[in-house]
Amino acid sequence: MRILKAIGVLFIVILLGFVYGIFHNQISYSISSEVFTQLFFDQFGFVEYGTDTPRLTAGIIGVWSTLYLSLILGFLYFLLILIFNPNWKFIKKGIIIHLFSAFVISILGLIYGYFNVISLKFMKLDNFHQIKEPTEFSMAIWMHNFSYYGGIIGLILAFAYILKNRNN
Repeated sequence: MRILKAIGVLFIVILLGFVYGIFHNQISYSISSEVFTQLFFDQFGFVEYGTDTPRLTAGIIGVWSTLYLSLILGFLYFLLILIFNPNWKFIKKGIIIHLFSAFVISILGLIYGYFNVISLKFMKLDNFHQIKEPTEFSMAIWMHNFSYYGGIIGLILAFAYILKNRNN
């Protein structure tokens, strides 16, 4: 039974990571479409046809950009369940803590990006001079970066919660 629970959570965490990536990129695109047209479409190989369906492409990039982290996080949750076999209700609450932490910390990235537009000059973007809305661009970039930090911090908080309550 423990293995089935672990496999189930593995797939749930991976799926939630993909969904998070899709929604995160839709928000990022709403803040700055230039992040995608000037940076991400090129990074992910969507230069030729990314602009035809930019929202769909942003969602695909969201899945791709969360792929590795989602797989790693899913595997860590899998191991946690195999080793400690925590109660299902604490696993669910831990995953909610994890997602909430990633979201809140990505919002902090928006705020940081708003006040740190100057940091874009140090990103070594070849087309920095072509960015028409540097504040929005900075906000979306920092939201993206902080979301990864939020994923790691959320993992730590979630695991601390689950392990603290595993015997309840």
